[in-house]
Amino acid sequence: MNDIKLRTWQAEFLEQLAQTADDDFLLVACPAAGKTIAATVAAAKLMDARDGDQVVVVAPTVVVRDQWQRTLEQFGFLVSRTLPIDGPLPPWVHGVCTTYAQAAYRADQFSEICENRRTIVICDEVHHASEQRSWGEGLQIAFSAAAFRLMLSGTPFRTDATPLPFITYDHRGDCIADFAYDYRRAVKEGVCRNVEFRSHDGLIRWSTGAGDETEAHFSDEIKANEYPHRLRAALDPTQPYLRTVLERANEDLEKMRTSIPDAAGLVICDSQKHALDVDRLLNRIAGDVPTIAISDIPRSHQALAAFSTETDPWLVSVRMVSEGVDIPRLGVVVWLTGSSTELMVRQVAGRALRGRARYRELPAIVHIPADPRLTRHAERLDLLAGVSVKDPTKPPWLSHPTSNKVPIPKMQWRRSRPQSRSRSSHRRPPPFRRPRIGVINCEHRSIGCSASTQSCAVTTIPPSSLRPPSTTSKPQSDLCRPPTRTMGASKMPRSG
Repeated sequence: MNDIKLRTWQAEFLEQLAQTADDDFLLVACPAAGKTIAATVAAAKLMDARDGDQVVVVAPTVVVRDQWQRTLEQFGFLVSRTLPIDGPLPPWVHGVCTTYAQAAYRADQFSEICENRRTIVICDEVHHASEQRSWGEGLQIAFSAAAFRLMLSGTPFRTDATPLPFITYDHRGDCIADFAYDYRRAVKEGVCRNVEFRSHDGLIRWSTGAGDETEAHFSDEIKANEYPHRLRAALDPTQPYLRTVLERANEDLEKMRTSIPDAAGLVICDSQKHALDVDRLLNRIAGDVPTIAISDIPRSHQALAAFSTETDPWLVSVRMVSEGVDIPRLGVVVWLTGSSTELMVRQVAGRALRGRARYRELPAIVHIPADPRLTRHAERLDLLAGVSVKDPTKPPWLSHPTSNKVPIPKMQWRRSRPQSRSRSSHRRPPPFRRPRIGVINCEHRSIGCSASTQSCAVTTIPPSSLRPPSTTSKPQSDLCRPPTRTMGASKMPRSG
């Protein structure tokens, strides 16, 4: 038996999960709250309570899938990352970890597995289920026959308002969560760190659609359709604005590393080419070669996994680290992407929330452009967005009197039946030993934090504090000169 000390909210979640009679359960918890551990313990208990034979975990990316496999194995689960070419999983394994793309591609095979063995399905970051229509359709086909479906998310909504499979919505279009744990309570209980948003104002120059040159500060009033152009122009590595933001972020990281020697910074870029340009600029500023994780560079997944245990100061990526990736030593995050959605702001800020227990009282720092859309989303970080929490003491029609059980119908998909062999050839395998996880007691800590009583603070750095580029810096042509690159645990020079 594996013993674990649960946090207070995790124990409350498991207690409520044990009382539900439905086959679907939505857990909404802020990033870094501990959803993976809570769901792993829930999987072991659900296999007993629901007489489950196997567990299927669906993750958004390969990196997150591998993290799930390692966590499950730590608690006694034997899980695979691949399905057999044909037929069910071997009877000696407890389940499989997969991705939404693979689940959609092999939906009929997953459906057959769920029909022939009682399956507990865990959908991590379930808002990815409708990222592509085929993914949502495939998920509906693959797991409709599952014995139980546990959906996890810190941001259970989509910017395009696409409904998610297996989720119930209220009359406002908000998803109805069976259990919710928000950022404000997480900071108050010491589960997550406080976050300081530092927004940078500055003079930005860009070309309009008509070819005219224009300039404005982020604090200036401009037409709404010019917001994206101004933001993307600010991300140009040739502009003094971007260099100043990176210099200030590097100063924050250097100061943080005096208290936390292995503290790290993350830069989220707009594209792979943009990431390479920012990487070169950051190399000149920090004097150290950043780790870069983009799909065009070989072994990026290995470099990303190694970075979490190394001491290198900076990681540059595009979207590979925007959610789900566990790097507890992150302390500084720099937003350099043209996206302006609340979903993205919450996911990026969530990368710095985790922290380690002995350093959790030190706040994380997130640098963002002073774009009004971004600062507005940052101020709402401590609020639950797009979520209506179910009252467990009342049936749904009393908790939401103006709605039915399913106010916005779940997506209905045409289900294709797999061409399977006869039922007699799919006998249930002999019983196997299910993982046992013992709960010792609950961990609860409380620290003082402004986020527990008010909205998150956003500090705007005025344009007067923006410093011009250093006169001793290398010429601009050096931006095209590729430096030595850190790949995983070794530094590999690039030709050229």
